[in-house]
Amino acid sequence: RFRNVTGVQTCALPILLLLVQGDLVRLEPAEVPRREAVVVLAGSLGYTLGRSGPMPEWGTSVDRVFAGIELMQADRAERVIFSSGDYVRDGLRTEGELARELAMGLGVDNARITLAAKASNTADEARLIRPLFGEGRPSIILVTSASHMPRAAAIFSEAGFVVTPFPVDIDIPLARRWHDAWLPDARALLKTDTAIREGLGQAYYKIVYLLR
Repeated sequence: RFRNVTGVQTCALPILLLLVQGDLVRLEPAEVPRREAVVVLAGSLGYTLGRSGPMPEWGTSVDRVFAGIELMQADRAERVIFSSGDYVRDGLRTEGELARELAMGLGVDNARITLAAKASNTADEARLIRPLFGEGRPSIILVTSASHMPRAAAIFSEAGFVVTPFPVDIDIPLARRWHDAWLPDARALLKTDTAIREGLGQAYYKIVYLLR
């Protein structure tokens, strides 16, 4: 489902990330076949304290939202479905609501945007999004971070979707300064944490589906 990078030289590729997300290149929206809907998974939004109260801040995974918008601009589906996490307290705008604002500001018609109910994890997202479709196996373009994609695609396939993956937020740089490969980097700890958690998540769902 993913294409390997060819002809790209990198020094000291992060092995853990390669194991969970693969050696990927970013796809172009025009390469993707048209499907019933684009589904953008949550995980990009946080809140910080502002002078007038809590203020939303997008994280690095905001690539998911912009990729969903790009796919709609390329007319890859009739509608886009934005998910939201349940970690936002009552009274604050959800990730889906803010994503809708971004999409509309970039030319996506509000009538083509659907917001899914707040979910606590990826399995919840699949369970809550499935009733938004009719009978059969709905075909979707699934947008999420590359490290999260193998697990997410498996969960959505198990929930009855035909999944076309569109991985973004690919955490393997194309080029690095030569000394970055040898100097300690605190950001690597976060990447290692992400890789380990995703690896454990993939293993968990493989066991769960095997035992069914």
